[in-house]
Amino acid sequence: GQHMLRNRELRLLEIFMNAPQIIFTKDQLTDRLLTISEAVTENAIEVYIGRIRKKLTGCEASIETIRGLGYKLVIA
Repeated sequence: GQHMLRNRELRLLEIFMNAPQIIFTKDQLTDRLLTISEAVTENAIEVYIGRIRKKLTGCEASIETIRGLGYKLVIA
């Protein structure tokens, strides 16, 4: 099935795809999303990551949590 990504979800996925295997902290991700109008909270980042993970189900790519550090895109 097709999954539509929202603006910030698409921007987040783009950040990960442009730097695969790089671990991004929540702070780094919120900084990169600031360009899209208003501020983004760490909780919002968690929500966006969760949505992206669901939409990537069945794909060769996934976003992993690196405990205590942040998130990174992993391509199988």
